[in-house]
Amino acid sequence: MLYPIENKVREVKNLNGIWNFKIDYDNVGIEECWQKGPLKEGIPMAVPASYNDLFTEEKDKEHVGYVWYERTFVIPDSWNGQRMVLRFGSATHHAVVWVDGVEVVRHKGGFLPFEADITELMEQSDLEEHRLTVALSNVLDWTCIPCGEVIHKEGPGYPEGFHYQETYFDFYNYAGIHRPVKIYTTPKKYIEDIVIKTEVKGDRAVVKAMITSTDTIDMVQIIDEQGNMLSEKAPEGWMDDNQCCVEMEIKNPRLWNPGKAYLYQLKVKGAWDSYTEEFGIRTIEVTDKAFLINGKAFYFQGFGKHEDSEV
Repeated sequence: MLYPIENKVREVKNLNGIWNFKIDYDNVGIEECWQKGPLKEGIPMAVPASYNDLFTEEKDKEHVGYVWYERTFVIPDSWNGQRMVLRFGSATHHAVVWVDGVEVVRHKGGFLPFEADITELMEQSDLEEHRLTVALSNVLDWTCIPCGEVIHKEGPGYPEGFHYQETYFDFYNYAGIHRPVKIYTTPKKYIEDIVIKTEVKGDRAVVKAMITSTDTIDMVQIIDEQGNMLSEKAPEGWMDDNQCCVEMEIKNPRLWNPGKAYLYQLKVKGAWDSYTEEFGIRTIEVTDKAFLINGKAFYFQGFGKHEDSEV
């Protein structure tokens, strides 16, 4: 999916901030349909954030199961006739999302974005203010990454229903809505995806753009960091699944390098929609002794640090 951007035909509403929050200690919220009405007895919670990093009580920090988030939002009249999409940057680890009590998406996996087209729901509603509810579970099992399992204990010395999350990794199981939440608009006919592949051939680079779109693509341009247009071309034909491909050339390209991330812009212009995607040009090669970027050996450092690493 494309990252939400603002331009002349697209708008973005940021839903970050202070949400209403409640820990579902007994994990009964799904069964009792808490999403059907405003969340009761909630407390303020920052989004994005790791909720268990903001508590000091063990029962809150070490809760295994669901927590609930809620906030309201307004759709401006100027969005009438537009496609509206609700997007979560990430929610750890299992999320169910409702708008005005209607489920719009559920997602497993705490580290990737997911989104829901809410256009029809918004068009059919006469509410001035809408309620967004998220039930989020931090439970780890063998079907998600990272893996884990919930251990239940019974017998003398254990309270009724005692359980805990067992983990098999060396970092804390942080949970929460960890990345920004946004609502963005596109025209009803829109650019859905852009995949860019580059190849260096001597003193020139070949740029191939695969565009998925329900809109008609009129023109594709490549712009350098100084704002100069280096190439311009229209698609020559369409393939199945609303896809078209454009191949362009750049003479004497500036290569992307670590610490010198030179980026070009690929501007896609449609009859209704438009989108600008940044990209770099580089070569990657792995030998039996080195990892080469643009033909030069590169040594990786600072990789794989955990969220709670002090350094």
